Amino acid sequence: MSKIAIVIVTWNSEKYLPSLFASLRETAYPADRWQVFFVDNGSSDATLEMISRCGFGYHLQQNESNVGFARGNNQGVEAALEWGADFLYFLNADTEVTPKFLTRALDVFEDPSVGQVQSLMVREGGAMIQSWGNELMFLGFGYSGGDKEPLGTFDGKVREIGYASGAATMVRSSVWNVV
Repeated sequence: MSKIAIVIVTWNSEKYLPSLFASLRETAYPADRWQVFFVDNGSSDATLEMISRCGFGYHLQQNESNVGFARGNNQGVEAALEWGADFLYFLNADTEVTPKFLTRALDVFEDPSVGQVQSLMVREGGAMIQSWGNELMFLGFGYSGGDKEPLGTFDGKVREIGYASGAATMVRSSVWNVV
């Protein structure tokens, strides 16, 4: 079974973590095969205390100041690769997941040509889509595919997208350093 690293960058994320942690505790994937890699960018609220009580396996890297989202993710990936992660799942701290979010993403990777998968993102309240994947318009501008569409209009089919949102996306570890 694949080892999955969930990389989450935090910065004063205290208000979001209870909902995120409650959803992660319901993850329907073997607990010994996934771990969260937190990178905290110098939080001054109770974020670190909350992480210490999250209730699942985690690794924490603390930065003294805010080094930014991209650098924080890179730091999390470095630790995840040392752990031996087969897949990297990038997740924002202000999200909640469904129990099968990891297995659904892994199912798409059964196609060996797939290098990245974005999970369906639903707006707060659960009635509307936020993104089924980002699209590019003919002028080259990007936008969230399916944004504000009723959730019931989503057919559940896997689709090719222009690019994935970094808020809820999984990549094969083997492609991380290819570029």
